[in-house]
Amino acid sequence: MLLSVQYRMHPQIRDFPSRYFYQGRLTDSESVMKLADEVYYKDPLLQPYGFFDISHGRESHKGGSVSYQNVHEAQFCLRLYEHLQKFLKLNFGKVSVGIITPYKLQLKCLQREFEEVMSTEEGKDIYINTVDAFQGQERDVIIMSCVRASNHGVGFVADIRRMNVALTRARRALWVVGNANALVQSDDWAALIKDSKSRKCFMDMDKIPEFLVPKGSSYPSGKLSSNNSRNLRTVGQRQRHLDILAEPRSGMRSEEDEKCNTFLPRNGSCRNLKLTDNSSDDLGQSGGRSREAIQNINAKRQNTSGTFWRET
Repeated sequence: MLLSVQYRMHPQIRDFPSRYFYQGRLTDSESVMKLADEVYYKDPLLQPYGFFDISHGRESHKGGSVSYQNVHEAQFCLRLYEHLQKFLKLNFGKVSVGIITPYKLQLKCLQREFEEVMSTEEGKDIYINTVDAFQGQERDVIIMSCVRASNHGVGFVADIRRMNVALTRARRALWVVGNANALVQSDDWAALIKDSKSRKCFMDMDKIPEFLVPKGSSYPSGKLSSNNSRNLRTVGQRQRHLDILAEPRSGMRSEEDEKCNTFLPRNGSCRNLKLTDNSSDDLGQSGGRSREAIQNINAKRQNTSGTFWRET
């Protein structure tokens, strides 16, 4: 029996995952539908769901690492967070915030950008970590940095299970930060970007206020090969059907083949934890009550190639 009622996400956040992953079967609980709008929704930049196209950002390696970082995305995440906090202070509001990214190198980059904020009182309500470490968790607001920004593919950002985890962590607002022209190299991300544009949730550099754009962003236009735009026209009817309402913790590999299975606790300090097959997410929880998860997840995508889970 499919557990189709979710108790977490604002309807605008739930919309794409429900249609794209769950064949439109994911519905909102009465408690979710009755929630009043957040005060920060009054700001056009702080809507329940949005994609911010940071086209000037550049992905990069560091040393011999196979991981990636995107400094400008990290800086934008900080400025977006600070804008939210300014609005909340004026309206006596308070929220919990999660800053997530697929890459460990970007996690370190985010930690550096948020270092000063983390030492403040309001910084106690920030959680910075990788997408993998965020499984089973949720926050009022999630800001996701996608990192990839080149013509060379999107690596394991294209992992559909990791994508599903990232898009379903937020209760009241989800803001995705990425390079759209790079991400459309993945059919699934191309579908998300096309959807965000059709719902008027897409914000490109022309629409983003200057105070949010990091100083010194005098990079080239950031536009990649026009061939990437083909995906926006071809993925309209294509969907990835997941047969679960909760993602298992096992099977999702990090960008590096680690000697031990590690999850990162609050804000990314490493400690070793065993991955468990019976751990499940809680889209179907209410008030902390446990609910059964359906386990069969799209094995076809998992077994596409022998190196699908390794970043190269």
